[in-house]
Amino acid sequence: MVVTLAFLVKLLNQLWNRSKFRRLYETMENHWNIFTNDIEVRIMKNYSGISQKFTVSYSRPMLLDIVLPLNESRPRHFAVYAEYGIDQNKYFVVIFLYTTIMITVGMTIMVAADTMHIACTAHACSLFQVIGQQIENVISNVHEIDKTGYHANAEYELLNEKLIYRKYIVCLKKHQLALE
Repeated sequence: MVVTLAFLVKLLNQLWNRSKFRRLYETMENHWNIFTNDIEVRIMKNYSGISQKFTVSYSRPMLLDIVLPLNESRPRHFAVYAEYGIDQNKYFVVIFLYTTIMITVGMTIMVAADTMHIACTAHACSLFQVIGQQIENVISNVHEIDKTGYHANAEYELLNEKLIYRKYIVCLKKHQLALE
């Protein structure tokens, strides 16, 4: 009963917040159009790969039971013991099918919901790493210019300063996107 309740809570959460989840997934898709630099794409693909590996490893046991079940005789047991008020030996197949379907559907809901949360978290981590990389690049470029020690004129310095501020503003806007 508690397990069924957990499945229902997960499902209801997904249904209740479906518009928020849809907006989140659309935002994640849009991020792939905004972060287009080679380094940004590489970082995002790295985190995407991490979430894919987690999804596969998280759902593998359930998939293996369906695709490659054990090839041996098993005693007749129910996955979940419950009192149905009927002769369990006479209606074994019906009860077994019911519990099997409920557990399969419930586990599918749990795996789908949990792995999507992991994918969203990994995506957010990738965005923050991309932004951090961009800020480090701006800082290292400023230090490279300062090391040369040669400044042609004040106009060049002002232009360079404006460019640096623009890069910081772009980083800030991308950071705000990531926080959404």
